[in-house]
Parts: sequence; structure tokens; C-alpha cells
Amino acid sequence: MSNKADRPEFYTAEEQVLPAHHQAALLVELALTRNMREDRLLKHTGLFPSDIRKANHKLSAATFRRLILNVASQGDGSELNLLWGSQLFPGHYGPQSTLLAHSGNLMEFLQTLIRFRFHLCPFMTPHLVRDERWSYLYWTDAGGAGRARPFLVAALISGVRSATNWLAGETLPWQVCLKQPKPVDTSDYLVAFGESVRFEAGIDLMRIESHWLFKPWDGTSEMVRASALAESEQVLGKADRRHGLPELVYRVMRRHPDVFGSLDAISEYLGMSSATLKRRLKECDATYQAIHDEVRLHLSLYQFYIKGWSQEDVASYLNCSDDANFRRMFKRWTGLTPTEYRKHFQFQ
Repeated sequence: MSNKADRPEFYTAEEQVLPAHHQAALLVELALTRNMREDRLLKHTGLFPSDIRKANHKLSAATFRRLILNVASQGDGSELNLLWGSQLFPGHYGPQSTLLAHSGNLMEFLQTLIRFRFHLCPFMTPHLVRDERWSYLYWTDAGGAGRARPFLVAALISGVRSATNWLAGETLPWQVCLKQPKPVDTSDYLVAFGESVRFEAGIDLMRIESHWLFKPWDGTSEMVRASALAESEQVLGKADRRHGLPELVYRVMRRHPDVFGSLDAISEYLGMSSATLKRRLKECDATYQAIHDEVRLHLSLYQFYIKGWSQEDVASYLNCSDDANFRRMFKRWTGLTPTEYRKHFQFQ
């Protein structure tokens, strides 16, 4: 078991750590413009209307998730979440928003989003992976998105796409893959993301050719950016350095898949029983098995498309008994065999 002092910290689903007056207030405001009833929006959240508008009020991940599910249940969820997303960035989050607004290029924007994600996108975690040609921004659960994940991911992708297009002064050729099933009506997604959007990908991901990362953007101030960066670092408190439990479990398994491939191993590392870990993940609307499957899928995709490994090599790396077993697992994760997936999503 790891030493207590060395164990990474995490916040629970019920811990009030997320600012209420940023993303949550904007979402409620937009919902009210759609004639949604405020009492129904706040049902089972424990929130009063005044709480959303308080500058110092904090929400738990569970409360934020409940709020999002309430919004999604009342109307055209895809239209509203895409609109909400288009207004998220740069946003009004203090120096972190200033950093985004004064990004000198796409790489600086993405680095800011990742470095200060607790303030800018506290519910989902952005990850950036690059190869010789492509750059991939993919999203995982930070602190308990659970059933609200499709709503959140689409909003965040809409936000990144809208903000980077505005800052670049042109439409960037982002390609979008979503984990969620294909909706009956895709028109809102096609308007927001273009014809390149794909569903049922097993991963929530944006892709763009890497040469776009360092193309200079006009209208930025190095002096303003330096000042905002210094201020952002100062306000990055201890709580901001913690992870939500789903994010922590994902990160540990992603970095050490050979060591932490079981519930017992993860539980021991975190200094809790397996039953406690399962209970706390349930509070986050998550499960160990779902995170484990996601890690193994992401590792598979990384080895296939970034490292260029063969199917046999990936199966061996994941300690599958044979190639046939790996193909069955991959199809359970994505609905497609590895060969079918490669052809369908054309990630080459």
C-alpha cells in the first residue's frame, strides 16, 4: 500500500468545489430564455435561485450533474448544450479567461485549457496527444459527469471550436468524434461541428492537423498574457490541484496499466477498500469497469494510430489471451472490430 503522504488527493462527488457563478449560472440563464421553469431546473439540486448568482457559492459535482440532467430533460438538449458551449470560452473566469483570449496560437490555447481546466472545464478533463501529422484533443470524466457526459462533451467541443475559430480569425478544420449514439436528428451537430462529426466512436475527441497548432493569431498581447499567467498561477490553490475520483482512477490506470489492472490494486493504492472505492465511484455516477474499459480502449487507439502497432502487439500489451479475445473486447467497446473501426473512422 502507498504511504498516506504520497497518495494523490481527490474531491468527492458531494464536496462543494465548483464555482456556481460560471458555467452553471450561464446554463440556467440560457435555459430560462427557453421558457424552462426555474423550479424544475433546480429540482433535487438543493439549490435556491440566489445560490446560482452568488459570486462565492460552490457546487458539488453531483449537484452540477443533477442540474445538467434537469436542463436536458426539459427541452431540445442538443441545441441548448451546443449554444451553452459556444459561450463558455474565453468566458468570465478571471485571469484564466484572459489567458485564453490572448493565446498567440492554438497550442497556447489548448495548453491553457489543460493547465487550468479546474477553472475552465471542471467537469471534464482535456488531454492532448500528437503524432507527426495529427493532434488529438480527447476528453475524460473529471469528477462525476456520468449520465450528463454527452451533454457536457458536446458543449465543451462546441466551446473549443467556437473560441478557436474566433481567435484564429478563420474556421479551423477540426474533426469531431463522439462516444454517444447517433441521434435521430443530427442537424444541430452538423451546424455546430460541420460534416466531419462522427458518432459511436467509443471516444470523445477532436482532431486537427498539427501544423495548425503554431500558426500565429493576431490581436494578442504578450504583456497582458504574461500578467494573466502570473495571476493564474497565484490563484491555483491546493484544491485546484486535486482530481475528481474518476479522473484519478483513469490517470493511475492509464500510466500504469500493468500494475493497476484490478480493482483491488487501485483500491490499495488509494488507501481504501474495494467496496469503498466502488461506493465512491457510484456517487460519481461512474463504475470501475467503465473506467477500466475506457483506459484499455484509449491505450488501444494510441498504440494503433500513434505508435503504429499491429493488432497482435496491442493484444499482447493489454495481456489479452489471444487476438480473438482482443477483437471481441474491442467490438464490445466500440461496436466494431479493430479493422472495421480503422476503415470507418479513417484515422490515418
